[in-house]
Amino acid sequence: MGFSRDANFIITVDQTPFNSQFDEFNQILKDFSNSAILEDILDIPLPDDSGFRKQFELVAKLIRSNQFAHLLFPVKDNLIDWTEIVDTRELYNPYQTFIIIQFVYFISRKFPSKEVDFVIGYKEEYTRFIKLMDGKIISKQEEQLIEPSEMDANLLEISLKDLVIMLKYFNSL
Repeated sequence: MGFSRDANFIITVDQTPFNSQFDEFNQILKDFSNSAILEDILDIPLPDDSGFRKQFELVAKLIRSNQFAHLLFPVKDNLIDWTEIVDTRELYNPYQTFIIIQFVYFISRKFPSKEVDFVIGYKEEYTRFIKLMDGKIISKQEEQLIEPSEMDANLLEISLKDLVIMLKYFNSL
């Protein structure tokens, strides 16, 4: 229930890559694991035609029925796995993507006076870029390299609009 190719992402804090080499990395991940992490997008007002919503709901049906509950592995109980996800900068399914988006928001709130950049997508197909400061979007950019209709249908489908809606929702909590 993953993507045919892992989606790539990059997180930077004031232009410093956020990975296991980052000062306080382990503590920040531990703090995030103890925060209120959403596991479902039901309350987020993504449009019905959102590609990300459709991908998430497809997998969510299976997880909610406990057929593929292994895809939803809590951050708190799997810190080693989540450390690896952040270090490899690769996402395999919509649940991981949703958690990482929340993590980016968390980092931005953790460092309110620093710019946090988040880039997600595929080098050959598209990238979405969001810059946050204290949980608020200060800039955004979308780069579409090929026509969406020409993309492999099994890649992560996430629009800049989807990202903005999710981040604004987290900021409203």
